[in-house]
Parts: sequence; structure tokens; C-alpha cells
Amino acid sequence: YVFDQNNEVLTPKMTCDFNYDEQGRLTEKTVCRWDCFDMQYKLDYKLSMTYADDHYELARCEWDVCNNTWKDSEEKIIYHLGNGHLQSVNFLRKDQFGDYHSVDHLDVLDPFEGLLLADIK
Repeated sequence: YVFDQNNEVLTPKMTCDFNYDEQGRLTEKTVCRWDCFDMQYKLDYKLSMTYADDHYELARCEWDVCNNTWKDSEEKIIYHLGNGHLQSVNFLRKDQFGDYHSVDHLDVLDPFEGLLLADIK
């Protein structure tokens, strides 16, 4: 709910539902938006996370109202990990054949690389 300053009332806007795996990691966030005409929350989109040893993927799927199902994700982001730190981010987009291809890439520098850190006792 969001406070409407003009009318001084709480107004429904959206809800979020979260799912986690057995390790406590986020696997899915589902967002519903308030429909003021039907006076109910309706599915809007979901973010899906999948995990592997050296990376994890984030994909966004839109709700297809006509078919009453989730659309396939057109884009996704892959976060590559190394030495326990984020090392790169790859942005992928589907082509006309349904295959994902890289459209952008970002290398992340480890802010602690090369620094000598004192041992805390």
C-alpha cells in the first residue's frame, strides 16, 4: 500500500511473493499489480534466479493475460563468480530463432585484489 497524500488514504499498488531454495537463496519473485477497475491484484511479472557453482542467472518473465501463463523470458543476465566475488556480468537477448546471444558484457574489478589485509585476532 502507498499513502495518497491528496486523499490521505492508503492505496493498494502491488504485492510481491518470494520463493527460496533449501539453501535460503532467492529463486523467484512474483509481482502483482493492483487493478483499480476489477479491484484485485493481477499477475504482472516474475524474476527467476537459477544457481550454478560459478554463476547465477536472472530472467524476467511477463504474464500473458490471453493465454493465462508466463511468457518466455526475452532477456536474461548471467553473473559469473570467481574466488567468492562477482567477476563479470553478461546481458543476453533472444534472437528470432529463440537462442540467447550476448548483447553486452561488464567485467567487475575486485576492490580487494592486491591489497594486504591485516588478520583480525
